[in-house]
Amino acid sequence: MTRYWLDASVFIEAQNVNYPMDTVPSYWKWIAGKVADGTIVCPKLVYREIVDGLEKQDSLAKWFQTRRQNGLCIAPDKAVTDQVGIISKYVFKQFKQHQATNFLRGADSWIIAHAQADKGVVVTQESSLRPNSHKPRIPDVCRNFNVSCMNGMEMMKKLKAKI
Repeated sequence: MTRYWLDASVFIEAQNVNYPMDTVPSYWKWIAGKVADGTIVCPKLVYREIVDGLEKQDSLAKWFQTRRQNGLCIAPDKAVTDQVGIISKYVFKQFKQHQATNFLRGADSWIIAHAQADKGVVVTQESSLRPNSHKPRIPDVCRNFNVSCMNGMEMMKKLKAKI
């Protein structure tokens, strides 16, 4: 089974733009089902970005908190940690130090490393930039490491979501 490693941007954009929990609960029920069956996961750092980055009473933070122990958030193993080191070296080599540091500060490199070690797919709402961009972006780093990457809508189509 292919696992889909979701970036915080997928959850945040869904809640704030396309599928607010109080308006489109069917989307969140579908996501919860995919979490329960192990198809949708994220690194523990994404959990921290969502829960620590938002009000503790925010509905998205609460949604995450109730699923933290139920298979949504995955701890890294040695293969993932080693891959983060490789990604970090690449990012520092290719981009200016402050841009590399910003990229590596969050969960982005961990999402890519988890997906690569798992032979999974990265899902993000970040767009790819020009090849000569000075800012690392998830899709561009994925491409460099031959990791599959798509946006949330592409994932929904691939998984034949009916919401």
